[in-house]
Amino acid sequence: QLQQQHGNTIRLIDGTIGLGGHTLAAINSIQQNVEGEEGETNINLNVLGIDRDKTALDWAKKLLAKEHHFDSHETAEWVNDDEVDEDDEDDESKQSTSSESTSPYRINFHHGSFKEISPSLLTRHHYSTSTIHPPPPKVHGILLDCYGPNSFALTSPDRGHTYLKQGPLDMRYDATTPDKHNVAKRVRNIVNHHSYSELLAILQTHAPDEPYGDDIAAAIVQWRLDEKTKKRGPKGIRSTLELRYIIEEAVDELVPRSRNNLKQKQKFRQLKAIWRPPKKEATMARKKEMIRKFEERKVKYGAHTERVFRALRMEANGDLDHLGSIFENDGVEQSLETGGRLVVITYHSIEDRLVRRGMEEMVDSGRYKMVTPEEDGIRPSKEEVEVNERSKDAMLRAVELVR
Repeated sequence: QLQQQHGNTIRLIDGTIGLGGHTLAAINSIQQNVEGEEGETNINLNVLGIDRDKTALDWAKKLLAKEHHFDSHETAEWVNDDEVDEDDEDDESKQSTSSESTSPYRINFHHGSFKEISPSLLTRHHYSTSTIHPPPPKVHGILLDCYGPNSFALTSPDRGHTYLKQGPLDMRYDATTPDKHNVAKRVRNIVNHHSYSELLAILQTHAPDEPYGDDIAAAIVQWRLDEKTKKRGPKGIRSTLELRYIIEEAVDELVPRSRNNLKQKQKFRQLKAIWRPPKKEATMARKKEMIRKFEERKVKYGAHTERVFRALRMEANGDLDHLGSIFENDGVEQSLETGGRLVVITYHSIEDRLVRRGMEEMVDSGRYKMVTPEEDGIRPSKEEVEVNERSKDAMLRAVELVR
């Protein structure tokens, strides 16, 4: 469809490239559906991949390069944002070399946020700032996938996104920027320094469907206190499993007694000794063994833990602010060709309401048309959910720039 509308050169922005899954799907689609008579791809694809996670960008370059999508004459051109220097005197010669490349695929990478999408960002990645060059080409499609952490980060304990493994309470998408402001965004800082009312506001904003939000916020504040002095303790909440235990213990107090086996509850409470020993601190070997058993233990209240972790992650990374900026600024409209589309995939109701409202306002302006069902959007098929369980809550909405 893009080829029919825009010819044989397609320019896309993958605003949350992650590990490159959507870009990979675009390349697959081209190779499967638009091959010439001699088996050569007759379409040029130019992708600007953006992500706040520098590690994800590095992985995307490697994973995309390793895929067997390119014949010997189809070597993809990889451009690293770090290699772009607007003041480099050799820019024009670099651009000339790029234009002579025989590869049908060009993928540029930008370490940053999709809220930066604008003509100036396109200029930085597609053309020199020299006035002898034409203005940057607009793109035919912009895709934003709002899942949050990529698959690698989600399952990596050292990033703090998973409550199934012991890890630091971080959850930042960009953990490579060393400035104090970025370090302060860690979830560890939030759970240890926010007041009860601030924690409750976070849960009400990002997890309004959590029925025990006020009790969980109170439990987090209470846990921080020294049991003897009732003042803030020196340790605080330091790990993912510790936070998970606090959530589970809080919910465990509230569920009906008839649903709990008293012996099981007592056994569960013994796990508290990992972080709050009744007498003296356990040896390091003993503590590691207890943590290992806790990791292997089935999550007691998975849905509640999932909602709280997601809410804290969204707060730490300012997810709603980043998403809202797409509709508040005109960078997207200035970067889209007429007939170009903005496609957004969300995974929970708060994000979907924000996207739906933003797209409705775009349509009301008369410059866009809705290309997905206004009420229900597009949900994944049963087949897709079977292949990718994380897609079960996905909602896709899209608008097209008509003038």
